Amino acid sequence: MNVFDMTTRNRIGRGNDKALYNELVRIQIGDILLFGSYYLPGVADPNDVKVKCPIDWQIIDKNGDRLMLLSKHSLYWNYYDGRAPIMGPPPRTSWEKSTIREELNSERIEEWFSIPEQSIIMENIQFMDENPVYQTSSGKATLDKLFLLNLEEAKRYLKIDKQSSRNLDPARGNSAGGYMIMADEDPDKEGEIMLFPAWESWWLRTSGIDDRLVICVKEDGTIDYEGIGASADEVGIRPAMWIDFGRLQPNEKDEMPDEEDAENILPFF
Repeated sequence: MNVFDMTTRNRIGRGNDKALYNELVRIQIGDILLFGSYYLPGVADPNDVKVKCPIDWQIIDKNGDRLMLLSKHSLYWNYYDGRAPIMGPPPRTSWEKSTIREELNSERIEEWFSIPEQSIIMENIQFMDENPVYQTSSGKATLDKLFLLNLEEAKRYLKIDKQSSRNLDPARGNSAGGYMIMADEDPDKEGEIMLFPAWESWWLRTSGIDDRLVICVKEDGTIDYEGIGASADEVGIRPAMWIDFGRLQPNEKDEMPDEEDAENILPFF
């Protein structure tokens, strides 16, 4: 497994996009890409300033210059749909109507990625699958940049099996990978942040037993086909997306013409 960094000297828009493209050509399924940054939930430095870290993405699919990425661990925890009244039942929902879909494709994409970084994130059709156990519809297809995996994608890319106790292919990342954030009690290490691996459940976008529940991957890596109420707020968010790093190549149409070609170009008046 190799790690490719697009967050420091290789950041998009710093004049070395062509070199970055040549490096990304080597990336393979199973590798890690550092791309974008996010605030660690609930963590601040000694001056009470939020701590921002690069986002680790697993490469789970590749098609030419296009890569499918899945966050290596949950970036935060939230409702699938937060429209339920306090102490009320979960709302009837679908990926199309969910508040998490709206949040990922508005405030989160703006928070995590710069404008040049957003330029290589692709907008794709997200097809919805049916719950294979309860035959529940998951709603209509959508057009999104950031999304959650559906059940079929989780099984295909992470090789999650109903009988497994863990992801069957560890090279492609933890099936319920997350981090437990703990303060270091050593006084000589004041202000340090320690991240410990933790197992937690995380949302998919496929409906559970009905349209108030949503399938998730449980702490032990197995699938909860019945689902969790969409208003549960302690379930992890592991976004996925497609990027097209081919957009980093200079566009020949945008290049300056040579002297011979320039003589044949008529001026605009």
